[in-house]
Amino acid sequence: MKRLLLFVAAAVFFILIGLGIYTFFMHSPRNGFFYRVDRLNEQDRRWANALLEDALDHEGLYTLLAEIKPISTIQIYSLAIGTTDTLLSMSSISVAELVRFQRILDILNQNPHFQFVLNPFKQTHQGRRFLQLTIVNRRALDQLLNQHKHFWRQWGFVPGSEAGVIITTVEFEEKFDRYRAYGYLFGYPKHAVDFYVDAARQFDATGIEIPKKQFDIPTYSEQAGRFAYEIPIEYQPTQVDWQLYNRSMQILDQYREVRKRFTRDDQVQALDLIESWYQSMY
Repeated sequence: MKRLLLFVAAAVFFILIGLGIYTFFMHSPRNGFFYRVDRLNEQDRRWANALLEDALDHEGLYTLLAEIKPISTIQIYSLAIGTTDTLLSMSSISVAELVRFQRILDILNQNPHFQFVLNPFKQTHQGRRFLQLTIVNRRALDQLLNQHKHFWRQWGFVPGSEAGVIITTVEFEEKFDRYRAYGYLFGYPKHAVDFYVDAARQFDATGIEIPKKQFDIPTYSEQAGRFAYEIPIEYQPTQVDWQLYNRSMQILDQYREVRKRFTRDDQVQALDLIESWYQSMY
């Protein structure tokens, strides 16, 4: 009888351990990354998937799947100032859906690698306030805050500072600090950021624009204009520019191949693609 009780107790113990292990792997981040998509209904999951597909097919690729761009803009929305009944955007989201919108973003933010931030622009236009939805690569942001620590410390920002606070602070800052901060955040080389800020200062002082051209890094959907920065007209790209270009092209080539495997019925399964990408890395 005593042996039987010991056997039953041992069996119960191992069953509980097994259930614990199952629960851990089903509800915890796998290999350090996992979308809590179990909390999204089918409609919300489709919306999140479409949002991420759009980001991956454009410059968001270099934020979502790499540490090249600390942040990337995904969408711009506009809201009538002083009202709560109209929100116009490329994706036709109503204000009534803002709570749902934020709830989905909160779920997507439950990962250690990147974060969505929805913040308002300081300037208004024709009675409308514009909102910017950005994706932030947490590790790339920390590296940036350390790389240019003498610039960022004027606001007390250090690695680990909250991305939403940084972006909102920058947006409402003095113009030239705003230009420099956004240049760094969007992943542009220091020489390009310096040129842009200096050109803006000269234009304010003299009204004369410095001749310039654009250095473009292709994305999946567009060859030019999405990940791009201004350089002097006579400037010849250097090793710094080509290293950034080549690093980006390696990610783009990998994405083109992976995208094929996760495309079904002309729709990219972006949630699954990103999770698989990070599982292969960690």
